[in-house]
Amino acid sequence: MTVLAILFVASLFAQDADRFRALAQDQADSAALRESAAQWERNEHDPARHLLAIEEIARTFLDSDPALSLDYCRKVRSAPQLWPIMFDAEARLKHWPMAGRYGEAVIEEIDAGRLFARWADANEAARMRRLYAMALEHLGKNEAAARQIEIAWTERDSRIPQLRSEVLAAEINQPSTPFRLRDLNGREVALADYRGKPLVAIFWATWCAPCVEELRQLNGFFEKYPDRFVAVSTDTERDAAARFASKEGFLFPILSADRPTESAYTFTPLTLQGANVPQLYVFDARGDIRFHLSGFDDDGMLARKVEWMVAAALK
Repeated sequence: MTVLAILFVASLFAQDADRFRALAQDQADSAALRESAAQWERNEHDPARHLLAIEEIARTFLDSDPALSLDYCRKVRSAPQLWPIMFDAEARLKHWPMAGRYGEAVIEEIDAGRLFARWADANEAARMRRLYAMALEHLGKNEAAARQIEIAWTERDSRIPQLRSEVLAAEINQPSTPFRLRDLNGREVALADYRGKPLVAIFWATWCAPCVEELRQLNGFFEKYPDRFVAVSTDTERDAAARFASKEGFLFPILSADRPTESAYTFTPLTLQGANVPQLYVFDARGDIRFHLSGFDDDGMLARKVEWMVAAALK
């Protein structure tokens, strides 16, 4: 098969995946979603891609049809990344003996560091432990269940040093693009105005729910460091940000992005037609970019992560 033929076939498989995701997002009827899932799986002949397709399809059906989710997983049941889905599905179906077996296997993988080893997965690891505790209780193993609950509460905090290391390992030293923008009162504010101190800047939009939640979580950071935080709105309507800030009670400075600044800080090769928000930047005292977070990970640790980054930018 020629390179062009391979690329053409790959694009068809990608279309299958995109169609399935679009139907799932639009909450299409079950029959249409099942047919689309079957077509996607049928056309993925590469083993690695096929496994990823099975995993995504199974997760999609987990809430609405756990039995179907199980059926998909059983096609490649030896893959450990599918065990949490199978465990969850068995618990939803109240098949407690099987749930207990899968739960035990999942917890063994977690304890060995092979599943949910990253901080970003800590919440899912804790959820698996709580679900396993539920299964153990239904099997009359109350003492073992209590132990899993105890571990679920303490394990997240024990991972904080790991999270700090992961955050600081992402440090960069990248020249910034200067900007001079107007705040909601029409006053000009420049990046250069903050020289000599670290600055946290979030590029956001009122229509972006993750952006709003990110700003809510950083309200406390602004109260602690009022001279180190600005939010740059990418809304096309200038008054939209002002109305929204008033409604939310945001007190931090809000600037309105111009096109060059928006392009420099929010466009990526995958989003050339519009802003990709939220984007969080930490500038050091020289005005260089030291940290950059793209998107929003709602792990409840954002303010602490930003404080770690700001402290590193001071050095």
